Amino acid sequence: MLQQQFDPHQTMHTFSPSINCDMFFRQKLSQFLKNPSDASLRFGAFHVQWSHYLRTRDTAASSLPKLEPPTKASVAACYRETLPHQFYIDQYPWNSCRLASTLVAILCSEQNPSRLEKVLRLNIHLLGAPTLHNMHFTPSQNFRPAFERARDAARSSLDPRSTCLAVTINDVGWKELRETDERSAMEYDSFSHSFAMLVSPAGVSMFQGYGPPRGYPLHEQIRTYPDPMPFESAERLMRDFEQVVAAREWTSEVNAASMRCFRVDLLDRQQGWRGLCPRIRLWVQFVELPDVTEKGIEAMAGWFNRDDEGFEESVGGKMQTHFMGLMPEGPASKMANDLIEAGLPGVLAIAMAFGGSPNVE
Repeated sequence: MLQQQFDPHQTMHTFSPSINCDMFFRQKLSQFLKNPSDASLRFGAFHVQWSHYLRTRDTAASSLPKLEPPTKASVAACYRETLPHQFYIDQYPWNSCRLASTLVAILCSEQNPSRLEKVLRLNIHLLGAPTLHNMHFTPSQNFRPAFERARDAARSSLDPRSTCLAVTINDVGWKELRETDERSAMEYDSFSHSFAMLVSPAGVSMFQGYGPPRGYPLHEQIRTYPDPMPFESAERLMRDFEQVVAAREWTSEVNAASMRCFRVDLLDRQQGWRGLCPRIRLWVQFVELPDVTEKGIEAMAGWFNRDDEGFEESVGGKMQTHFMGLMPEGPASKMANDLIEAGLPGVLAIAMAFGGSPNVE
């Protein structure tokens, strides 16, 4: 198989646990994903709260009271209100590449609201993720310098540091075709993909999921590659990545490089792939999160804590009343009320009307 030509995880190095932020991160991530359905509910509650907050803050009139950022208590209340709602489990699957990369980056955000906002806006269209217009007039970002900064910081002999890089690749050619001929676009797969990379003194780890028809969830990726790759292998992976994003034609060589990066064979029609749009043009954007620490990972993991003791059952209802009181009159407000009357949990209904769920192609 093509994937066996080069496996970047074949060679491993051992590092002192005191600097192995990667090991600590994997433990927290694996613990969270032990029950994927519950993880979807908890991540959904977090996403709903923050999307609603950012969306409302962006559009709120100056006369409205200042809206405070979500808290652990409000996220926990949203989670409790929606249990065991199947909608969340269906909307937040762990084979969604954008969902997987967003979660990893959130856990590396060091509880910094500015970093959290950048992470959420990277992939969520309703929060300002790049549009086709942006892609036409803004150059694709060069990922190489960010990777080298992260690598150099991790390998510093004086003060080694860890960096998370959240990356999204947009298939501009497919998006352009969809704008003019949606039926024809549906005959092809979009290459659009997102992943997160943790660069630590222990090495480099790729965290990703890949959607249907023959993709894989984030927790499977972690089990398959339980250790970071050495920096020499990461450099080869970077060259593969650069070959893929520079492609203007999807040749077997480009497909082999893509397989080594993302673990799917997009030319294998027997696996259900339809093939890529003939007009290949990929556009890259990323968020750089330096100085990731174990303490910061621990703090962000607390937002998804399974221990809900101390949260009042009534908090969700109070939140619903509070948020609805801030909502301007209009179609979205009516939609939220209609969804609540139809039986959808209040906070989820508000978020659907005003925030939306991750846009996953």
